[in-house]
Amino acid sequence: MSWFADLPVQRKLGYAMFLTTALALVLACGVFLAAEYNSYRRDVEHTVATLARLTADNSTAAIAFSDHPNATQNLEALRAEPQIVSAALYDSGGRLFASYRSQPEAVLDEDTARGSAQVRFSPRGFVVGVQPVTEGTRRLGTLYVRASMKQIYERMQTYGGVVFVVLVSSSLLAILIVSRLRNVLARPVLELARTADAVTTRQDYSLRARKFGEDELGRLTTAFNAMLEKTQTSVGALRESEWSHRELVRALPTAAFMCDAEGRMTIFNEAAVSLWGRAPQIGAPFWQAPYRAFRSDGTPLPVDEFPVAIALKEGRAVRNQEVIFERADGTRRNVLPYPEPIRDTSGKVVGIVSMLVDITEQKRTNAAIRQLAAIVESSDDAIIGNALDGTITTWNRGAERLYGYTAAEITGRSIRVLIPPERQADEPAMFERILRDERVEQYETVRRHRNGRLIDVSLMVSPIKDPDGRIVGASKIARDITARKRAEEALRDSEAQLRLVTDNAPVLLVRVDRESRYTFVNRAYAERNGYTPQAMIGMKVVDVVGAAAHESFRAQMEQALAGNRVEFEIKIPYAKIGHRWVHVMYVPERNAEGEVVGLLGVLNDTGARKEAEIELKRARDEALAASRAKDDFLAALSHELRTPLNPVLLVASDAASNEDLPASVRADFELVRKNVNLEARLIDDLLDLTRIARGKLRIEERRCDVAAIIRDAVTNVRTDLEEKQQELVLDFDRNEAQVWGDSVRLQQVFWNLLKNAVKFTPNQGTITVRMRTAAVPGKVLVEVSDSGIGMTPHEIERVFQAFTQGDHATPGIGSHRFGGLGLGLAISKMLVDLHGGKIQATSAGRDRGSTFAVELPTTRKSGNTSGPLLVTAGARPGSAAPVADAAGKRPAGAFKRILLVEDHAATRQTLQHLLRNRDYKVTSAETAGEAQQLALTGEFDLIISDLGLPDRTGNELMSELRERNLRLPGIALSGYGMEDDLARSRAAGFAVHLVKPVTIGMLEEAIARLRDGSGSGAPFPE
Repeated sequence: MSWFADLPVQRKLGYAMFLTTALALVLACGVFLAAEYNSYRRDVEHTVATLARLTADNSTAAIAFSDHPNATQNLEALRAEPQIVSAALYDSGGRLFASYRSQPEAVLDEDTARGSAQVRFSPRGFVVGVQPVTEGTRRLGTLYVRASMKQIYERMQTYGGVVFVVLVSSSLLAILIVSRLRNVLARPVLELARTADAVTTRQDYSLRARKFGEDELGRLTTAFNAMLEKTQTSVGALRESEWSHRELVRALPTAAFMCDAEGRMTIFNEAAVSLWGRAPQIGAPFWQAPYRAFRSDGTPLPVDEFPVAIALKEGRAVRNQEVIFERADGTRRNVLPYPEPIRDTSGKVVGIVSMLVDITEQKRTNAAIRQLAAIVESSDDAIIGNALDGTITTWNRGAERLYGYTAAEITGRSIRVLIPPERQADEPAMFERILRDERVEQYETVRRHRNGRLIDVSLMVSPIKDPDGRIVGASKIARDITARKRAEEALRDSEAQLRLVTDNAPVLLVRVDRESRYTFVNRAYAERNGYTPQAMIGMKVVDVVGAAAHESFRAQMEQALAGNRVEFEIKIPYAKIGHRWVHVMYVPERNAEGEVVGLLGVLNDTGARKEAEIELKRARDEALAASRAKDDFLAALSHELRTPLNPVLLVASDAASNEDLPASVRADFELVRKNVNLEARLIDDLLDLTRIARGKLRIEERRCDVAAIIRDAVTNVRTDLEEKQQELVLDFDRNEAQVWGDSVRLQQVFWNLLKNAVKFTPNQGTITVRMRTAAVPGKVLVEVSDSGIGMTPHEIERVFQAFTQGDHATPGIGSHRFGGLGLGLAISKMLVDLHGGKIQATSAGRDRGSTFAVELPTTRKSGNTSGPLLVTAGARPGSAAPVADAAGKRPAGAFKRILLVEDHAATRQTLQHLLRNRDYKVTSAETAGEAQQLALTGEFDLIISDLGLPDRTGNELMSELRERNLRLPGIALSGYGMEDDLARSRAAGFAVHLVKPVTIGMLEEAIARLRDGSGSGAPFPE
């Protein structure tokens, strides 16, 4: 009902009267219709019950005697009652006996149950009467009578229309009556409401409500008008006071506003709007003003800390609380609010008046002044103010540092005290310009220090004006440029020196900007291209060197301009001077911000060096080729020298050990054997020297007994000692000395030293071998001393050089009376060096003997070890015995069936003869093809093959046999004994490599070891 409460009184009265009348009429009509309906229904029910009872009684005989026509006639009698629409008579079995329909479409009741007498109301709008048909106590059937309520419905529709007409007519009449009564009853109230509304809206308290009578409403109107009169008087006085306050607030040049006791905005002036940036809404709380408030430190200011809020809450004025207003456009203003409470006559706070003093510009000015003062005071430059007459008025610390005067000493004195006599005439001219309101900038002159020292300064002079714009003085800013002047002078001297250096530098210097334009070139570069240095400045690189030359190094220039240091050597096709080899270095040039602004190029013509390098490379290639040719020559020479020696040595060694021959014959053959061995030894020395020089000699490092090695070496020279009746003394201070090394190569070293001592010691001389711990820990020292011819200092210097012999000759005899190539000591030194040891020779002089000292480490020098392939040198004393192939296996039975492959007829025939004499079955072949055919068709236990065969090598033969799964143990015979030769025979499948010439004993020993598997290697290859 809230809508009703908000309606005017006049409408409320009208609605109340109308609704009351309408409700009464509706209620009366409703009661009437309900009574009429219930009365008609009771009448119908009574009629149906009566007719059903009478009809049932009349139908007893018809049912009893099954008289259908009589029964139908009885039912047709119901036609006299218009409300009866149908009737049905059922026998005791529930079968339809007779029926009646007022209309063909009338419905019969289908309920044939044996119901008791009753009248019921059907949901379809019918009244149904049920009456049993009885004869005495026996039930003969059931009668159903159906009556329609259609008449009452039609009557109720008629009554409804009548009621509607009555209601409408009554409503119109009620509206007419209500409108008349409403005006009479509501007019005084409405008048009071309109008057009150007008007074409130227009604030016009001179209005009065019209009086319509002397009833209660009339008395209320009189009281209301009296109240308005009193209010008019008070409001008039209040408005006059408020107007005065408003006019005062509006007239204030300072921002001001007023709030009531609740903090609602009541008045503000234009200055406040200008300060806030937007006008607030009258009646809105002050904290909803169009700005945000902050404390002076910039933190947000809560509402309860606003000066206005404090003044309202505490009832006191607030002073000196700075507030920052942030306006809607984001700008901020610094404000000092001055809120003052307004009190009524009782002293109660009824509002606030506040003035807002904008101190933004003042703070900025003060800050600027302080900043300017700080800048002036802390400036390194001298800042001086003086009046138009030249009197100094201000003086900062920079001026004190520059000129030496304090502010107290100089203030009030003339500016001329700082000007040297010869510069006094400059001051009047400067002041004339100041009076014309001109500024003097970057004026370089000289001033005088307090101690009389002259100072180079740069002056900037500006006029000083008063608030009216009149020039009242001058401000001078002086900067000491003495250091700059000296630096400029030094720079000029440095630039001159730099130009002198660059112009005479042996390199070409250029500087290029990002557009590939020259910004500097030295004289050498300019003259190389046919220009002067000044003429090339600004020229593009491509225009000077040509498009082809520029394209050749353009990518490197781009890398340097990208910030990378680039160094390269290139052959440049210059347009003017042709092709030149140049070494170029580009360094990026950066500015103060680190940006690449160009590059510095240093160019060096390397044509001569490049040609020298090409020539050197050609010479090196020729030297390498010559070295390879020498090595090939030595290898070929070794092979060619060894091959003819081989049959000689075989025959001599066999005959020398044949006891069936006379002793003199054996002695002759022994002489032959020894000389052939000597010849093989010379060949071995040549090959060893070549191996060591080429780094091809491999050292098998293992623990070795030095004493045993020395004794083995002594055994090899025992015959020579006996021939010359020389005495050998072994002086070992320890029974055993273990070193890491190759026992074969160390035996070769000591054999060389002993052989050398025997050679140069006369008959019946003495040779001493001493072994002891060296002075250096971890070393063993062996000394071989003799009582021979000795050495001069010059000989000692050259004693370990290859192909060098001492000056042993006597006049008329010659310099080679001792024989040899002079390689033994050279090879010994190289071998000792390979072991990490040291060898040196000493002698007291001619005919006073010599001493050779060998120092060897007792710890391993390195991890260098040779492969399992045995190296055997044909006649080398102390050479190791053959070993089996590392991939092999031990064969069963004796090696009696031998396939001998040798193209040298004498060697082949000699070997075949000697082996057959030792009960070997030998089949010989001259070529690899012949040998392969024999191996594939025959059965052999061993193959002995030369490597240099006419049709292919022995290595190829061995490889082909292995590919055919014919895995014969093999002994290679060859005049080639280099490490590469040994490695190739090892890879081909040979178990032993014997270097020609060989003795029959060496060959037998190799066969025996292969047969017995007693070599140090692994089993034979599978």
